[in-house]
Amino acid sequence: MHSGNTGYKVLTTLAKAMLLSGLLLSGAQAEDLNGPLAQTKSGLIRGVSELGVRAFKGIPYAAPPIKENRWRRPQPVQPWSGVRVTSQFGPACAQSAQEDPNTRLSAPSVSEDCLTLNVWTPSSPIGAPDAPKPVMVWLHGGDFRSGVVSYPLSNGAQLANQGVVVVTINYRLGYFGFFDHPALVREDVTTPANFGLLDQIEALKWVQENISAFGGDPGNVTLAGDDAGAVSAYYLMASPKALGLFHKVIAQSGDPWLKLEDRNQAKKSGMKAATQAGVAADADAAQLRAIPAGTLIKLNSELPPDAAFGPIIGDEAAPYTLLDAVDRKLIAPVPLLTGVNSYEVSIAPQLNLTQETILAPLGDQKDAARALYPEDWSDTQFAEKVFSDMRYNAPNRWLALEQSNRSSAWFYYFNYAPQYLREQFSGTPHGWHLPFTFGTYSLIPEMYANFRPQDITMAQRFQRYLVNFMRSASPSDPTLPNWPAYNAQNQIMMVLGDAAEPMAGLFRQRIEFFTTLYRNSNKKY
Repeated sequence: MHSGNTGYKVLTTLAKAMLLSGLLLSGAQAEDLNGPLAQTKSGLIRGVSELGVRAFKGIPYAAPPIKENRWRRPQPVQPWSGVRVTSQFGPACAQSAQEDPNTRLSAPSVSEDCLTLNVWTPSSPIGAPDAPKPVMVWLHGGDFRSGVVSYPLSNGAQLANQGVVVVTINYRLGYFGFFDHPALVREDVTTPANFGLLDQIEALKWVQENISAFGGDPGNVTLAGDDAGAVSAYYLMASPKALGLFHKVIAQSGDPWLKLEDRNQAKKSGMKAATQAGVAADADAAQLRAIPAGTLIKLNSELPPDAAFGPIIGDEAAPYTLLDAVDRKLIAPVPLLTGVNSYEVSIAPQLNLTQETILAPLGDQKDAARALYPEDWSDTQFAEKVFSDMRYNAPNRWLALEQSNRSSAWFYYFNYAPQYLREQFSGTPHGWHLPFTFGTYSLIPEMYANFRPQDITMAQRFQRYLVNFMRSASPSDPTLPNWPAYNAQNQIMMVLGDAAEPMAGLFRQRIEFFTTLYRNSNKKY
């Protein structure tokens, strides 16, 4: 295997450089008494003007999920009087700093009291002066166990400068966000298990109720995310609780075939975790809620990196796996733009995956799979591409194809790295779409100083595709290379390299092979 984690380490290094340079946007800021005001349903808030836009940070969208509210559905915010200052990011949701180095670098603090969101909105009219703007709600990644929205690469200012109202949210993670236990069911037979997904749904409800105050259009909301955020977006497409709360989806480098537990399995995992926390097997819900947050964070950090973790199948937020939801025709008929990077295997070391564990799901089909790849490839090259195809390329193209039958879909293959980093990469690593998606390369001195004109052109092109989709549910416009929709007849993906080039049927045999293998298998990859 390659050293693999290169892309992840590079992004972390850049965040650190930004911190050291004093430019990290999540740091403390003095209250701007002339800052912009917005009236929410819960009260008046004052934000800040920065980077040419208006920003409101750390807005509570639900009550603190602590004490009696732990492992409950998100509860209403207590309204406030006067003006609430929203100039700083709220704490990241409880997690181990070792879980995600970016949390340590960019979160002002980490807390169980974390259900806040952030809004960036244009300072000046773009287009029709009074026309409401398209809205993007961003779900961060991090394997459902870590992640922050104060990370500089997902700052929403540059998108807001293009006329989009950007919302980024915190949601409960790890055992705080995805947990089941018999004691909770004994307390309330309707209790859910996907508290993190319900947080995301509550934030979407907040957007519907409040985004007009920020110039946003509640009837034109794009739900977007990468990694676990993309998986979340997929599951919200299948959730009856999220129906009508968004109108389009952008999903980047997620795994819709992610290995997950059902409620029976999750109850066993929850009982094991509670026992490790020193709680008796017959404990009641109050005793569970008394477990110190630090203990749960430690247990979360001790989970194997490749453990099944995330949405728990069988509650009100996620009644079915995505495969079952598709087969039952329960996926929301909304336009979907999805895609993957060309070197997703860069994340494999972070998941403790080896060449052997990557190929293990192939079973007796390994030789059949090998025949689909170039004969002169080494075993390492074969394993790397199998990982990308099996975990990212095939699952996302499968879902794009299914969604094309219900609405419309577009698929991209991101195969671009900045000029100065090309010798380090064998393609585009996992996560490296972020500075191009948000346009935040300009906020990180080390990156911006080395970006060449062609790098900036590529970033601007990709952002324009995404903003077009947010506005009108189609990425194309007359000034860009045409991006055809993805469907069964053409299977055209947009290959985003030095140029933007639509290609039909790329890797089609491999995609069909892994899709058939997944459907025929009793276990998920």
